[in-house]
Amino acid sequence: MKRLYICSAVIGVVALGIAGAASAGEYKNADALSVAQGKPKRTDCSIKEDVDTKTYCFGDEAAKAEFMKDAKANVAKADTYWQPCKEGIAEYMYCD
Repeated sequence: MKRLYICSAVIGVVALGIAGAASAGEYKNADALSVAQGKPKRTDCSIKEDVDTKTYCFGDEAAKAEFMKDAKANVAKADTYWQPCKEGIAEYMYCD
């Protein structure tokens, strides 16, 4: 019986880990509005929104509301600012 409980606990922990990994946001969980403004800030991604099947994280509800006013344009700006991180040439942004 103990074996069943231990196996169930292990399966539960693994499932939670997989769910947590799946909830990661774009830009390595940086605040999407701050990325769009060229000044990425780290977040814990507790505030997030999905746009076109991608998850974007925000530092607070105000940043999320501002970003969502024109999500398409803000995603384009953020993608442009994030490109140096993807290419490994960013000197002024955190990329890790």
